[in-house]
Amino acid sequence: MRILAQLLVFALSLITGCRPTFPTDPGCPESSQFQLALDGTLLTQFRRPPIALGRINDSAFFALSDLGAVSTVTPSAVERISVGFSVVAGLGTLPGGITAFSGGRIAAFSDNIDGWRELEVGSSFSDIRATAAATSGDREIWVVEGSEETRRVLLLEPTDPIESKYSVAREWALPGNWHLIPVGAEDAVLVSTRPPFHTYRLSGSGSPERIGGLGRDLDLEEIDQNAPIYLAGAVRLDCSAVLVTLADLGSNSRWLVIFDSRNGKVKKQGRLDATMGFFASDPVTSSVYAFRDTKEGGEVLTYRWSWVDQK
Repeated sequence: MRILAQLLVFALSLITGCRPTFPTDPGCPESSQFQLALDGTLLTQFRRPPIALGRINDSAFFALSDLGAVSTVTPSAVERISVGFSVVAGLGTLPGGITAFSGGRIAAFSDNIDGWRELEVGSSFSDIRATAAATSGDREIWVVEGSEETRRVLLLEPTDPIESKYSVAREWALPGNWHLIPVGAEDAVLVSTRPPFHTYRLSGSGSPERIGGLGRDLDLEEIDQNAPIYLAGAVRLDCSAVLVTLADLGSNSRWLVIFDSRNGKVKKQGRLDATMGFFASDPVTSSVYAFRDTKEGGEVLTYRWSWVDQK
């Protein structure tokens, strides 16, 4: 059984900006611990919480409303913008920008592009129903599409980046509901959104590899076994680690879990009694970004992580 004090310290640290520590991750230097420190807060004043957020930089974000509208969020204002099509289904964070998708249409935004530019993938791609999109550091784009029974994962590669042209390089059939996290140029991890949170690793050159299920390693004694728990988000850290947010639809409780993307093993978990979750990360600057719902309209929180040698 986990020590309750450790869980309370973990939860309190995220809210107050203290520095929680985590056990050694095998992908990091020996005897190191993982630490988080609050680095910034941006008030959003949303009337209703956004269903998705994408990071532009540390002080600017895109937010997607439940009506499919996209707005920019900065310290001075929240302004609605157009991405090229009227209703947006979701947002995905790019290393150099953001993707927006709806059905078989994907648009991209970055500091190197004058606004949003729709990607050209080919006529066959127009028939898909995208439910998620994300990209790796080399700008390959991963797309989850189809219904729960006919779910596919597609890997798109650029054929002419200047003209924003892409083609489908690989595809995998994996029925179910998944959250996708790119962990390399042609590698991604899929985590099912419901218990027992089955976990797969995909490679551009191989078949899906099941690396376990988070549910088998989680200590869920504090969770009502009948509670409607689901995976609300997952972001990539460094050292092969992924940070997952689990949510209880029946309460304000959240569980934060760090697992190893190579084998699916849970490294740390902690409970957080706040409507908060992590939606983006930047491994280059060791930053993770969270949204916390509040009566004042919500806030975007920026954290910096570090691995500290305990020797």
